[in-house]
Amino acid sequence: MKTEIFIKPELAELESAEVSAEWSAICRELGLDGQVKLSEKSPELKPPPYRAIDQKTERIIRTLCPEKMPVASYSASAIPLDIVQEIKKCMDNEWYHSLYIFFDNKSPDPFLVGRLTAEWNSPWHLIARWGDELLPFEELELKAVNRLMNEAKEALADMKSKMEYYIQNPTGFIQRILSGMEKPEISFIVRTLNW
Repeated sequence: MKTEIFIKPELAELESAEVSAEWSAICRELGLDGQVKLSEKSPELKPPPYRAIDQKTERIIRTLCPEKMPVASYSASAIPLDIVQEIKKCMDNEWYHSLYIFFDNKSPDPFLVGRLTAEWNSPWHLIARWGDELLPFEELELKAVNRLMNEAKEALADMKSKMEYYIQNPTGFIQRILSGMEKPEISFIVRTLNW
């Protein structure tokens, strides 16, 4: 089992209690309230060292791992020790309002993410992932594109079939509407990728 922890290199030094205390003191002195807020819940005044999830990465994760479960409820597979240690670190420092695991039965390499606050637009951080193979993000992007492409092709084929039927049988279409039957829905739907 391979694992990957997403600690930003420039924040790795804040793992030290001494360095994080100095960082916190300087942030307070300078009035950097946003920075202070990131660390004020942590007993050691440490900010979360993980990378924020940009929109593209978010959509790749949601495409490949559409199932989302709170970390405490996750039972699809065993969580490796170093990932459990990161979960403990996140909980001990109270960095996140909630921790989730995103996963998929088709592609069982889960992602551990943290949500900073309960607010709907709260930032998410990518904490870790694990699995038999950890593909580079470039390959994950291609996999996500292919998965969405297949979904789009299926949705377009279904739409085309309905349109062809109604073009060939407009009377049946109009009679359905006039008799009060539910109007046939012709739509293009590819699942939403928002969190």
